[in-house]
Amino acid sequence: MARPHRHNPDSFGRLRERVVAALVAAGAEPPEAEQSWYAFGLGVTQWLGTAETDLGLGTARPRFDLFLDTLLRGLPARTPVEHPRPGTAD
Repeated sequence: MARPHRHNPDSFGRLRERVVAALVAAGAEPPEAEQSWYAFGLGVTQWLGTAETDLGLGTARPRFDLFLDTLLRGLPARTPVEHPRPGTAD
């Protein structure tokens, strides 16, 4: 995802389908699951870039297990509450 690799769009599509299905199975509405996929996909891409590039962030190597745990705990499993915009009728 972050650089040229041997995977093709079909395998990336299968990953997307499985992640979205897992999020729906965990209680997310399909539109929320799709939005969470974007956060997941971008987060993993960023982690890969950080793990493979010396950004001067410290001497410890980034741990994927901690990153993934934090990412997954932050993904919504419910539809957010709608808040009216200021100046609009309720």
